[in-house]
Amino acid sequence: MLIEDASSHNYSKLPLIPVEDFLALHPEHADADENALWIARIDHEHAERQALEEQRLALLKKKQGLIADNKKRKDDLANLDKDLEKFIDVSLTLYYFDITGQVLMTIGGETHPEDV
Repeated sequence: MLIEDASSHNYSKLPLIPVEDFLALHPEHADADENALWIARIDHEHAERQALEEQRLALLKKKQGLIADNKKRKDDLANLDKDLEKFIDVSLTLYYFDITGQVLMTIGGETHPEDV
């Protein structure tokens, strides 16, 4: 690929790494002509963008996993809260039994047949 007039080409509008920084990272291109240097810088930009996209997708996957984990924990806490409310309700209820084990009277809380 030959870039005849770099200033009028679409590649000149790409946000590439400055030449000095690119050559510091890739000294093997120090003797390259202008066209080869453009191509190498474009390839470098492409590789960088691919790496960033892979990182973005990995972070998105991690985020989705954390959201699912948080939802599961939230549901677990809601269930524990319900169980705790039942326990407190039963604990605050005093039961008076006769000698046969039948409930004569309850004081406080709500009495549910499954709790007795």
